[in-house]
Amino acid sequence: MSDFLTVSNLNKSFHIGTPDEVRVFKNFNLSSPKGEFISIIGSNGSGKSTLLNLISGTLKPDSGKIILSDRGDTSKLSESSRYKTIGRGFQNPSMGTA
Repeated sequence: MSDFLTVSNLNKSFHIGTPDEVRVFKNFNLSSPKGEFISIIGSNGSGKSTLLNLISGTLKPDSGKIILSDRGDTSKLSESSRYKTIGRGFQNPSMGTA
């Protein structure tokens, strides 16, 4: 079975070149076969949201590739195409204020 999602050698840092530099991912790899689910769990600040933002294209990686089998490299997808392909749920969803 082929992979639906492939993340290869993903690197992402914030505040590069400053004393506050944080490396979130260094050569991170992940694959998910078609038809499978992935659950991402971890403590606060462990990189869960950053990973989802990278996969969805909201953030750009410093280097590495994120490939969706039916769409290709996510960095080359339009915003509307990314939203049609990747969804996410929030722990405490909100409908806004009344």
